[in-house]
Amino acid sequence: MTSGHGREGEAEAPEHLREIGRRDLLKSAGLGAAALGLSGCGLGDAFSSDSEAKRTRPQNIVLIVIDTLRPDHVGVYGGSARTPNLDALARESLRFTRVYPEAMATVPARRSIMTARRVYPFDGWQPWYGMAKRPGWQPLPPGTENIATIMKRRGYWTAYVSDNPFLSHSGPFEPFRQTWDRYVPVLGQRGERRDAHSVPRREAVRRLPPIMREDHLIWRVRQFLADNGRGVDESQHAAARVFKWGEKVMKQAGGHKPFLLVVDSFSPHELWAPTRKYLDMYTDSDIPGIADVRYRTSDYLTKEQIRLVKATYAACLTMVDTWLGHFLRELKRQGRDKDTVVGLVSDHGIFLGEHELTGKSDSYLFEELIHVPLMLRSPDGRAAGRKSDYFATTVDMGPTLMSMAGHEPPEGLDGTDLSPLLDGDKPAAERPFAYGGYANFSFVREERWKLIARNDKSWNMLFDLEADPHERRELSRRHPEVVRRLWKQLLEKTNSRPPRYSKSFMESPPREPPKSWYQ
Repeated sequence: MTSGHGREGEAEAPEHLREIGRRDLLKSAGLGAAALGLSGCGLGDAFSSDSEAKRTRPQNIVLIVIDTLRPDHVGVYGGSARTPNLDALARESLRFTRVYPEAMATVPARRSIMTARRVYPFDGWQPWYGMAKRPGWQPLPPGTENIATIMKRRGYWTAYVSDNPFLSHSGPFEPFRQTWDRYVPVLGQRGERRDAHSVPRREAVRRLPPIMREDHLIWRVRQFLADNGRGVDESQHAAARVFKWGEKVMKQAGGHKPFLLVVDSFSPHELWAPTRKYLDMYTDSDIPGIADVRYRTSDYLTKEQIRLVKATYAACLTMVDTWLGHFLRELKRQGRDKDTVVGLVSDHGIFLGEHELTGKSDSYLFEELIHVPLMLRSPDGRAAGRKSDYFATTVDMGPTLMSMAGHEPPEGLDGTDLSPLLDGDKPAAERPFAYGGYANFSFVREERWKLIARNDKSWNMLFDLEADPHERRELSRRHPEVVRRLWKQLLEKTNSRPPRYSKSFMESPPREPPKSWYQ
């Protein structure tokens, strides 16, 4: 088992899993213009004609999780950002257009993805050491079933590569890391790979809005820049190292058939430090992008700064897409495209000035925050290039990928197997609406109507998405009967009113994992 809590997290892995040297990384990455020329790295020419035979034997599984990925910025979803490799994968996949995480944000969403069990509505939550003080932010205790433990019983070798600061570097998630045959924690979002003093203070200051130029935030940006190539060397960015580690572990996985590999990139979550070549695609500003934003109303930013926030996010997404392309190209080079099912999903989006908001908001659950992409690629080419408007969610990933790989999902999972849609059939569960929540707030989203409500029902927002797809006209007072109907639908799913945790409770002393967790 590897978990790694040292100064250089990757160095805690076994000798044969040590981080690729910078010189080797530069050589193998094919940086510069070549790195962007991966729009043809799709895997479609490897589709097998003996699809029935392929479906009857166990296959490898690759799950790609990209944090803070808004579908309206992905080209194939109609977005304006340049994402040639996501687009290529989508053309070879069944692409879902109505996907809503049942639990947000980062940690609650990972729990639902990894366990295929619903986390919302966060019953019985309490603050945990090392976690955000928000409902649902808690670790997986020892013995908790997850996709790794399920697939290991079925003969799979399992590996997880991530720079997610909570899953990879926090003590409470040590039991989760130990369930994988290989867990490679990549430093960059947390930790100290390089000395922060190597980045001049002015470099951090110019990347922050004036209201955020506080000493602790400036230091955080300096550390992030030091750890991620200073916004100049993209091979040292955490996203590049995550996908390069994914390539290396995938090579090793070839000797462990079949295998389950999760590659989980925290980027394009802020902090942001894309290199100039990506920024130049979206802005001519002399400022090297905005490094961070506040989770609040956007009135602290000028219109020009908001444009730069949008450009920085798009640039970071394109950089992530480039390194995803390297990973997909390696998948094909190894021949794994012929015997591996691939799934891709995100955990949530982000506000970039829409609705006069930036960052994330646990109350304003607009589409920019709660709508995410999901793609399923079968090596036999089923449903390639098609799209589905089925209301999918994060807990569906586990049972779906198991089924696509030739395994019956175990009983007791909350997720629905989406794989029948690959053959034009319907999933077992009917889904006329999506629902979920973030902290003390919940949403119900039908095709036409959408309700956002605080869990004590003291605050509601209702939108008619057919007439108002951008959610600008709040209609709860005009249509109280719709509010009641949607709330009733939610209660039927949760069996009781979702809890509302007080501010004093959320800020109470956090619980620390017992020492037995680490034995």
